[in-house]
Amino acid sequence: MIGRIMVAEGVPQDLTEAVTGVTDSTILILLLVNAFLIFVGMIMDDLSVTVVIAPLMMPLVISHGVDPVHYASIVACSAVIGANSPPVAPILYMACRIGKVSIHHAVVPALQLIAFVALPVMLLVTFVPELSLFLPRLLGF
Repeated sequence: MIGRIMVAEGVPQDLTEAVTGVTDSTILILLLVNAFLIFVGMIMDDLSVTVVIAPLMMPLVISHGVDPVHYASIVACSAVIGANSPPVAPILYMACRIGKVSIHHAVVPALQLIAFVALPVMLLVTFVPELSLFLPRLLGF
């Protein structure tokens, strides 16, 4: 329902105009989208980010030549990084509960993993579209 209200109010168009008013660089726009999705992923669960927030940003990235399948890969990487980042970190809390480990012992290694593995992978997925599009193109899409 929230997504429909935002679309009816023209939020995607306003977002596109606001961001393109700041910069026209595709690289900066993709970095802003990544940062925004990580931030939103920190306070919302990944399903809500994917269903509500990602479609609002889709006109912005498509207007700059980003393939929708590539954008879906960007959303997935960013949302997962956000979902594993404090303060909310629902996936991290669930993993700690399953592993019977204190969250205080898991935060530093999780942040190191995010910094040295997840962020570089996200940047590769963002700026090397062939990684996301190879298999769909191979299958004829």
